[in-house]
Amino acid sequence: RGIAREAMFYRPPGVSPDGDRGESQFDVERRFAAFVEQKLLRPSTSDKKLQRTVVVFTHGVAIRSFVRRILGASTKFVANTQTDNTGITELRYEPKSGDFGGWTLVRMNDVAHLQPLDGQEIARVPSS
Repeated sequence: RGIAREAMFYRPPGVSPDGDRGESQFDVERRFAAFVEQKLLRPSTSDKKLQRTVVVFTHGVAIRSFVRRILGASTKFVANTQTDNTGITELRYEPKSGDFGGWTLVRMNDVAHLQPLDGQEIARVPSS
């Protein structure tokens, strides 16, 4: 358990937005959650009846980290789940109090759109 938690905060070599070393899983999770809060949730809180559909394109670690956060899953969740390139993860937000703060995971890593229509296999590149 300690190793998984430590890995969540590991900052690899590279440069992050704050000019320090590369971003850890936790850094990505906080940055993505701040984006969702500032750009997606705050504008809609003034009109409670407003329903919007928003599409966000991002990389797998950001998706898995945010889903981990809203579900309250363990630090192992990001390493033990998969998001394929162009996989669809659908979340629904309805403001309410409680464990998930209004978030519902509808589907994760849906790749049905990658299946060929004629039953033939399509080549897949392993995701990182």
